[in-house]
Amino acid sequence: MLALLACLWSAGRANAAASVGLSTVQSRLLANPSIAQWTAEAGDSFADVLATGDFNGDGADDLAVGIPNDNGLHGATANSGLVVVWYGTPGEGLQSVVWNVLRIAIPQENARFGAALAAGDFDGDGFDDLAVGAPGFDFTTGNQDTANYGMVRIHRGSATGLEEISPETLDSRGYGGAQQHFGQSLAVGDFNGDFLDDLAVGAPQANWAIDGTTVPGGVVYVQHGPDLISTQWYRFSQYMDEIPDIFEANDLFGFSLAVGNFNRDGICSPACANYDDLAIGVPGEDGQGKVLVLFGSEWSLLAGSAHWFGEGELGGTAGPGQFGRTLATGDFDGDLADDLAVGAPFKSVSGAAAAGQVTTLFGSVIAINGSWFDVAATRWLTQTTFYGAGANAASDQFGWSLASGDFDRDGVDDLAVGHIGEDVVPGGSNLGAFTILTGSGANPRGPGRTFRLFGAGYAGMPIPWADWDNFGWSLATGDFDGNLHDDLVVGVPFHDVASVGTEVGAAVVLRGALFADSLDWDGSLLFWSEVAP
Repeated sequence: MLALLACLWSAGRANAAASVGLSTVQSRLLANPSIAQWTAEAGDSFADVLATGDFNGDGADDLAVGIPNDNGLHGATANSGLVVVWYGTPGEGLQSVVWNVLRIAIPQENARFGAALAAGDFDGDGFDDLAVGAPGFDFTTGNQDTANYGMVRIHRGSATGLEEISPETLDSRGYGGAQQHFGQSLAVGDFNGDFLDDLAVGAPQANWAIDGTTVPGGVVYVQHGPDLISTQWYRFSQYMDEIPDIFEANDLFGFSLAVGNFNRDGICSPACANYDDLAIGVPGEDGQGKVLVLFGSEWSLLAGSAHWFGEGELGGTAGPGQFGRTLATGDFDGDLADDLAVGAPFKSVSGAAAAGQVTTLFGSVIAINGSWFDVAATRWLTQTTFYGAGANAASDQFGWSLASGDFDRDGVDDLAVGHIGEDVVPGGSNLGAFTILTGSGANPRGPGRTFRLFGAGYAGMPIPWADWDNFGWSLATGDFDGNLHDDLVVGVPFHDVASVGTEVGAAVVLRGALFADSLDWDGSLLFWSEVAP
């Protein structure tokens, strides 16, 4: 027995430097056909969108899966969309049956209900609520053109889970015009430190009349808890004098949103609450992309202190790549100030078009040269950073999806990066993969001191590889079993199911656990772990 323990300790010690806290042991496949409440169909794209929250307050996170291309009951309403919810259980993980199936009461064609999801406790009752975007929803109010106006539904949490009956409906009628796609992106944070979550909603094609011409540049709307309906939205756009640059067509202001406390400020009276900050992706700006950061305060988000940056402002090489198309936040270096990861999945790298790049900016508790980010420490991450000079390939799209969580429970957040165009094996096409980059306060700072690549079809992954699956299209983290290790959900919305058809979709759940990959790593082609150069 002692000899066996010694062998296990030695193996764990040998791999400890490379552990990322996730493995395929006890991984699970979630798929559309396993849900009894409705019939799966070709083109559903199950797991196109993912979000997590504790909707029933039991201490284990729950999983919401958006299926915006679902055609509704009996396939009668094209792309009306729906959301399904699995509930986590302490000590066990996600339950085997779906508890909630959320849909619009009267399905509407191309509403795309479930195209965006975000969880937060808006009313302070201890149960997370779920915001669901339907950016293609049309209103029929008088003679007003409301095509693709968009709306957001709020399903409240309770001891029995999410309420399905009579959800609140939010929209921005009267502002931004038709075709604004209100609800295309969502984010939740406490922007004013009142211990109640607030909601930010992106409408990336909202328009403004400029010199008699309607210009679709994008608007972000913010509403405070507890009552998201009764009080007036306030808005941010580049039409405001305090916001840098100008309101232009196709900027896509608000295409992506993320929340973090980048300068670690807040209020204590007597309990302490953060002033959360909001990062807004503007991937169409000047054909290259930029990001705006608004900082929270006792008065909520402030436009006057906004930070505005692209690759050039951060010391990199500006160019086409849709910088800001994806965003994620987490404390990647362990200094208690949140950091920001910015994806530019269409960035050309070493001559490979759309190989993709992720930029990490490190928050700071003190202003450095007028910025709440340590700009000099900015890191530019590509596949070459970890896998060598030949790793970047055209259309890999490294940074297509991002998610943060503490998978190895070392107190520092880690970063998951999807590269959906990865061919992975010789002769494959767009199989997709994702890389886990562990956080660290050491050198190199932030995500990537150790790393590991995961792909379908290898070392126990419960889904075979297949061309054009785009494995890693969506990512989300949550602690579904309450063991204090974050777990990771990987969306594969274009996965074909033989008994149903093409692009039905699936999701894979990987559980975080102590010694996860030090005990199961088998040295196979794709499941390697290294220390970054």
